[in-house]
Amino acid sequence: MVLVSPNKTIASLDELKNAQKLFGATSEKIARFENVPLLMKEVESDGLDTAISDSAVIEHYVKNNGNKGFKTLTIPDFAVENYGLVVRKGDTQTLALLNSSLKKIRENGKYDEIKSKYFANK
Repeated sequence: MVLVSPNKTIASLDELKNAQKLFGATSEKIARFENVPLLMKEVESDGLDTAISDSAVIEHYVKNNGNKGFKTLTIPDFAVENYGLVVRKGDTQTLALLNSSLKKIRENGKYDEIKSKYFANK
């Protein structure tokens, strides 16, 4: 997903060709950052036109900074990524605990509360 600075008029992926800098691995106009919060702050302060990152990260940032006018663009060729929990093969005790806990929080509404707080609603 692409995060677009509030002060830029970029509305499509084709318009990215004219962006000042891109965060990625194949452009000569690349700005690299030690971590995502620094990257987001650079877009926010107009140091970058756009940033490319995981959709969950950008959606969470926009959700928590929505009043600042950020825009997002979805990259259609990127595969959809889902999130999951991993348990060591054969660890039936942990798997049972995890499954029963997930069932409990889904039933009592806590799962939806967590999802709403930390993930964008799509």
